[in-house]
Amino acid sequence: MTILSVKHWEVPELRRLKARIIFRGDDIRDQDNNLAVLQEAKVNPSGLAGINANLAYGSLKGHTSSQSDVVRAYTQSFLNTKVPTWVELPIELVPEKYRGIKRPCVRLWKSLYGHPEAGYHWDQRFKEVMREIGSIHCADTFQSTYFIKESGLLLTLYVDDMVLSGPENQHKSFWEKVQKHIEIEEPTPVDRILGRHHKISRDEHGTTVQYDMTDFAENACKAYEELSGCTLKKAATPYLPEGSLVDSDFENRGQMAENASRVLMKILWSARFARPDLMKGISDLTRRITTWSKADDRKLYRLMSYLKGTASYVLEGKIADDAKALRLCLYTDADHASGVHDVKSTSGMYLTLEGPNSFWPLCRGSKRQGATARSTCEAEMISLDSGVFGEGLPMQELFETVLDRPIDLICQQDNASVIQIVHGGYSPKLRHMKKVHKLNLSSLYEVFEDPHVKLQYIKTDLQRADPFTKALEPCKWNTALELMHIKPP
Repeated sequence: MTILSVKHWEVPELRRLKARIIFRGDDIRDQDNNLAVLQEAKVNPSGLAGINANLAYGSLKGHTSSQSDVVRAYTQSFLNTKVPTWVELPIELVPEKYRGIKRPCVRLWKSLYGHPEAGYHWDQRFKEVMREIGSIHCADTFQSTYFIKESGLLLTLYVDDMVLSGPENQHKSFWEKVQKHIEIEEPTPVDRILGRHHKISRDEHGTTVQYDMTDFAENACKAYEELSGCTLKKAATPYLPEGSLVDSDFENRGQMAENASRVLMKILWSARFARPDLMKGISDLTRRITTWSKADDRKLYRLMSYLKGTASYVLEGKIADDAKALRLCLYTDADHASGVHDVKSTSGMYLTLEGPNSFWPLCRGSKRQGATARSTCEAEMISLDSGVFGEGLPMQELFETVLDRPIDLICQQDNASVIQIVHGGYSPKLRHMKKVHKLNLSSLYEVFEDPHVKLQYIKTDLQRADPFTKALEPCKWNTALELMHIKPP
């Protein structure tokens, strides 16, 4: 079937029609007209952390970043399936010579978007191109990330969006090599990537990047007002004042029960890319979608009111040091038994690249823990384990590859007892822990024996992961924004 949509809807001056022909993956049938289920070949595209790491590499002295889109990416690869696939042509795609045929079908040779295996075959095709160019696939750290050691270039692919960073004088020749194998748009300096606007400034002191999603935030607020019928007002924080909800608010179904997911999914995109201050509020509300109440209506209204007043805020990163002075900093925190409807804790994580004059946000997270922690120490260790193994160590491996040197991973922890227990490897007070939590502790003990992975104490007032675990009071919110490097324009 064919689909017509409007690209960059949130930015009127960038709007343009985009047409796409897709494979109907919801209606696949075998030779007996029975519904068929094809094996879906999984491909994990490089995520936000990979893109941010790429841009950080491009901000080093003598480096730059550029981008390009692959033209009709999937169909530049063959559908090398074991089972032949035939497609019925919609009337608008039937060529003249087939006009007299009822329900014409043709063999599908290219990886058409929507086919369960299309993404896999496009990924394999792109890997072949990168191998011919002489790149190393960083598969053990980040999928769809490639490093060309000879030229010092780092490439990150997100489906059909390519971001390239490295020595400025190497970009042109690289893009020329790629164009010999696949069709791409004319490369440009980095501007918009997946809807995020990048304001890049360079001077003799270093490179500063501001991640700006103002248009996206304003569009989300407008959509909320249309769906809810409410008019948003400015709010100091994303959270309601403590004690402002009554029991009846949790008992009655909310007005936004049918549309809450549409609003939350929209602002989640901006939270992941440029607004970490929204992460905790969104994370709490997404768990309430199936049991939405009036209390959730009020929380969502407050969150959107805060976004309305801070729509133009940006997330800033800066590299003003030599690569030798940079290190990774992982901030982890937990709010013990913070759940309103259960007693599970919340983990918070913020991973950055830092130096004496540098700060670059790489990734962050706010997530309810799957198991109940019986103490603050236990909750903190779960959060630390998740941050170290989920984000810290893979990012350390990536930067060691591109910088060609060991790089320190400094884990910042504001609980002294956790540091003591992890360095000891065991505590009689934690002998009640189940197998999974004991594995967390044991594996952390082994990791911190590495001289390039360190665990150190940080004051709670300087803990950058704190805003991802709890609803902070207004008096602490501005400090939290400064720690996350979120600023007015």
